[in-house]
Amino acid sequence: ATYTSSPLQIDPGDVLVIYSDGVTEAAGQDDEMFEEERLLELIRDNASKGAAVLKGKILEELERFTEGVAQNDDITFLVFEHKRG
Repeated sequence: ATYTSSPLQIDPGDVLVIYSDGVTEAAGQDDEMFEEERLLELIRDNASKGAAVLKGKILEELERFTEGVAQNDDITFLVFEHKRG
């Protein structure tokens, strides 16, 4: 595989979420996947509340969605917040 890199500017107040495909492919009882749109909605609704709150909301929603179903992949994500001055 060939990868390219490019700079990313993170300004004060910005939140960056990096996640593995195990997050968006997490499955519930009916085999429905968590999917990217659900994650993006959580990010949009909670990013302004800070990284700790956003992390908690993502974990809470993943637990609610999967209902204890064993997953086939890791669920990994990182929430980074650039705090203001």
